[in-house]
Amino acid sequence: PNNNIHLKACRPRIGIDPILWLPMTTRERSRVVRWRIGFLPGKPTRCWCARDNCLTTIAHLTACFHLHLELEVPPNSNIDPISYVLNKLPKNPPKEPHRQEYWSRIWPKLCTILYNIDSFCHPDEDFTPSKDLDPGRLLLKWIQSANENPFDRFSQRHQNLNNIGNDSQSLYEAS
Repeated sequence: PNNNIHLKACRPRIGIDPILWLPMTTRERSRVVRWRIGFLPGKPTRCWCARDNCLTTIAHLTACFHLHLELEVPPNSNIDPISYVLNKLPKNPPKEPHRQEYWSRIWPKLCTILYNIDSFCHPDEDFTPSKDLDPGRLLLKWIQSANENPFDRFSQRHQNLNNIGNDSQSLYEAS
């Protein structure tokens, strides 16, 4: 077996991994970090698919969940599909529409896949679905922020301040 799988799955450049600072819920970040360091899926156990006594290894989960297809990863990739996608995470909100569309499709899928793997591999944990509604929403909001004009926010704040000033002026004149 290849013991260097985690080294292969590392980001291609040295630096702070975006999984540590990109906006995501605590549960999403926990799953992503645990996947990155090899704690998820955890100790291999018998897979719920019940095919030939398969264990919940990364290789089996990749096949069982059809991860190459689901996450749009080339089948000849030399790392697992989840690590492949994590390595592609942007460091800035992408401005290109095709990249925004890609992350809008892939990130919620990835969050759901990690949720499913975590809940299947750790059946004794509390996985109340209501705590994981709208998977990936924080990162998607950050990605969509590339479409915002920073001057629009400034203009809105300036307008709000003017309205406050006008309201207090009319109150002063009324008394």
